[in-house]
Amino acid sequence: MQKTALVTFGMLGKFWICSCLLFALPFAACKQDSGPTLMEMNDPNYLLARSGPWVTDSTHHFDFYFYEGIDSSFAESIKTAQEANYSRITKFMGLENADGLPHVKFWLFRDKNEKIRKTKVSSDAHALPPYTSVYHLPENALGGQEIGHILTASQWGFIKNSNGLSLLVDEGFNFYIDEETFWVPAGSAPFDSVAVIALSNAEYCQRHTVTHLAHEGEDASWDTSQAKVAGAFVRFLIDQYGTKRFGDLWRGAKGKKETDLSVFEPVYGKPLDQLGKEFYEHLGLNGDPCKSM
Repeated sequence: MQKTALVTFGMLGKFWICSCLLFALPFAACKQDSGPTLMEMNDPNYLLARSGPWVTDSTHHFDFYFYEGIDSSFAESIKTAQEANYSRITKFMGLENADGLPHVKFWLFRDKNEKIRKTKVSSDAHALPPYTSVYHLPENALGGQEIGHILTASQWGFIKNSNGLSLLVDEGFNFYIDEETFWVPAGSAPFDSVAVIALSNAEYCQRHTVTHLAHEGEDASWDTSQAKVAGAFVRFLIDQYGTKRFGDLWRGAKGKKETDLSVFEPVYGKPLDQLGKEFYEHLGLNGDPCKSM
């Protein structure tokens, strides 16, 4: 199971505070101990000076830093895939001119032990918008989810980790953009199918409703299936109402320190629970799938 994180930083006194949006990963993934701070170790200048050597290359939208000894054909496949991801994500976001968007630094580590040792982040992949950097392992190096975090933070803003919509809206979008190019080819069922299975199961239904997911981002314990259902909901919103409205929803949510479900109605003309009913009916379920369980 792929584990990813969106890592952001702030300062409180002399101590760096790290917060992660994670699935199936404890908050300790960003634990700070003695020595260089997590912020310092993820700094591109630090990685270049203290954590090399790296095999470097550049493309139109990326600077690549590969672990030493990487197979050249694998490196080429990553460069091709990530340029395609960049183009695809900007189109998903409705951005017409990608040339003025961030140039992303892409770091590839040989294995998880090396990634933890060099970044202090134990997820399989993470993004750090302040450095416009993404950090990957070989098994997820073709995915675009972390690139999505960089581009959405740049163009739409950052949804705070304390805001439960960070799962339903932020991670939902960044799972959605990878559904057909990473998750399904890797063996996952389509997200609509994941949603139907979860919402048809008495044990799991409540945890996968959109109203529950809208608060779940407040907790670091949400899992992959919840993120996939969030991705299915985002796909539904974009297919039914368009990307522009979704971008407006994101901008409305980004300034909220805590979960505020009132941001849906000004954008869609209806509250989240009504949008949820439409989503469930789209899946072929009744408007309140958990009620009869």
